[in-house]
Amino acid sequence: MVRVLKASLVVVLVSLFTFSSVQADSSVDAEWSSLAWYQIPGKYKKHWRKLGWTENIWDSGNEAKFPASNGKAWHELSDVEQGAAWALGYDEACWNGLNK
Repeated sequence: MVRVLKASLVVVLVSLFTFSSVQADSSVDAEWSSLAWYQIPGKYKKHWRKLGWTENIWDSGNEAKFPASNGKAWHELSDVEQGAAWALGYDEACWNGLNK
């Protein structure tokens, strides 16, 4: 049982390291935008929802329907929105680079 837990922890840590290592790269946005809503794992959908995204908005691709958070600079995001963006792999530099 302990070995299974240790192995699971290693997988989680490697996944976190791999995902967080691309935070400052604008390719984070390209990776997310290449997915349909149904392809996004549930643990990440909750963060997109905190930023105002829904399945209909995401899959429409219609920028006029994008949530308000999409056009905000990092400092304009609420603490909850910043936390959600961070959990999705964005940091301040990356987020601001996308929202100029």
